[in-house]
Amino acid sequence: MADEDLAFLPISELAPRIARGELCPVAVTEVLLARIADRDGTLNSYITVTAEPARAAAHAAAEAVRGGHSLGPLHGVPIALKDLFATRGVRTTSACAAFADWIPDHDATVIERLARAGAVLIGKNNMHEAAAGSSGLVSHFGPMRNPWDPAFVTGGSSGGSAAAVAAGLAYGAVGSDTAMSIRHPAA
Repeated sequence: MADEDLAFLPISELAPRIARGELCPVAVTEVLLARIADRDGTLNSYITVTAEPARAAAHAAAEAVRGGHSLGPLHGVPIALKDLFATRGVRTTSACAAFADWIPDHDATVIERLARAGAVLIGKNNMHEAAAGSSGLVSHFGPMRNPWDPAFVTGGSSGGSAAAVAAGLAYGAVGSDTAMSIRHPAA
């Protein structure tokens, strides 16, 4: 399968193929990491890419498949997170200067649940600062760009998550929505 096709494979197809040993989570993760390195300079959809931990998790997922063990419904699937969710040992900025170097000592519940489901955390997505805006232009780490036309905004505070998925830089991403933060990018 070509890397471009693999990057856009739906989770509903990817996860079962990994579980059956048809696709290797290490190869899948490497394809996305290469795409992030190649394409995210323009999109700015990631604040932090967790390449080495993602590789380690992908290797563990591959070993589990070889051993006949399932890590859950997202076994070996690279997932990104809006940089609003506390992630143990990984910088969590909320796209704010005040939190630019904060490294939590705990995981948010959604992170714990993704880990139990077998997901591979590939990185933390850019967002509108403090999740308090709808353009995606205001971030301590610079604006996010729409993958279909970088001259356009991503919309919403979950714009980095949306841009990463739309560009094939993550199979799924977690966002949050108070006032159109997910609905605006989806539109």
